[in-house]
Amino acid sequence: MYKKDWANAKKASDDLIALGKYSLLSFSDLRTKLFSPSSANIAESIFELQYGYQPGGTVSWSIDKPDYGNLLNVLCTPLGSFSDQHITNAPFKGQVPLNMKLANSYDPTDRRRLEFVKTKGESYKGEGMPTTMFLDHSLLAQKNSVFSTKWFIGPDKAAPTSNARWFNGVNIVVMRYAEFLLNYAEILF
Repeated sequence: MYKKDWANAKKASDDLIALGKYSLLSFSDLRTKLFSPSSANIAESIFELQYGYQPGGTVSWSIDKPDYGNLLNVLCTPLGSFSDQHITNAPFKGQVPLNMKLANSYDPTDRRRLEFVKTKGESYKGEGMPTTMFLDHSLLAQKNSVFSTKWFIGPDKAAPTSNARWFNGVNIVVMRYAEFLLNYAEILF
């Protein structure tokens, strides 16, 4: 597709569809299946980076032994926020804020906005959070930011150590079937 070789792109796409292996999730399943450490390699996922507990793995930043999980949970934690629900004192916390214009671009009743984009003054409870947190204006350092909840889900309860629990075991979906179908539509066009 990127080479604009439309005939071969169509054939490859038709071949993938013919496998019958992939399907779309319902919207209600996105939170609990696509962006969750409790699910991996589901029918909507064509390709995922695999994360999770590795025997002997640590959060060591070392090249001689495997690390546990990925950093998205930490990077998406709002800067300045604190509770028992997410990592504390991390210098790299708050690296993935979104712009307020994004939240304002959604219709206020849009389920994608309500589920996956949180602004200050709203409550949120990620899958790994024991309690609901309130995104208080006075506590957050990023004054004009909103936050994606796709990866900001709280500690990974399955992690082998307390240090590793902030490095979430959620796989990162690189290619979703939904994205593939959009590409396929472009190929057909």
